[in-house]
Amino acid sequence: MNDTHNLVWKLVHVLRGWAHLDLLKTYEDERRKYAQDLINFDKKFSALFSGKPRTEDNADGVTHEEFLEVFQTFGQFTSGIGIHYQESAIVNSSGQQHAKGLIVGQRLIPSIILRAADCRPYQIQDLTPSDTRFKLIIFGGDLKDPAQKTKLNSLASELDSETGFVKKFTPAGAPFDSVFDILTIG
Repeated sequence: MNDTHNLVWKLVHVLRGWAHLDLLKTYEDERRKYAQDLINFDKKFSALFSGKPRTEDNADGVTHEEFLEVFQTFGQFTSGIGIHYQESAIVNSSGQQHAKGLIVGQRLIPSIILRAADCRPYQIQDLTPSDTRFKLIIFGGDLKDPAQKTKLNSLASELDSETGFVKKFTPAGAPFDSVFDILTIG
């Protein structure tokens, strides 16, 4: 599923003229490692399932602890959450210090947030659908703090400016949110 998503969004951007054909070259670099990791995981996991449990008569068998360790070690990997893309033409971690609690190049960890508009809980993934748009999630912080509110207003002005990256990378005449989906979490 991750392979499909990774390739499709890149194809869409290239076909729409939003990205250069070179973007497609990042697919193999990003996914090859995880394809090999998946093969290695499947071999190890299937060996655990097909192996006999360790007993007094079967000292070479699989222990509960071994099975649990493999399952816990690869749990995030099998769900796709543990995938971490390295530096590339589309992953730049130079701003990592600004993303406390997140890892640039890694999928967003499932989290429940409370939507202020109606006080309903939502999984953050439900608010960021896979629709080929880049997701810009802004954690606004305490907006009662005047300094924080000033920072957020400054960011909003930058995003809306003619020289900001949203307008720079949005095709002329296209809707403001056609390339970037901006979500603010307070």
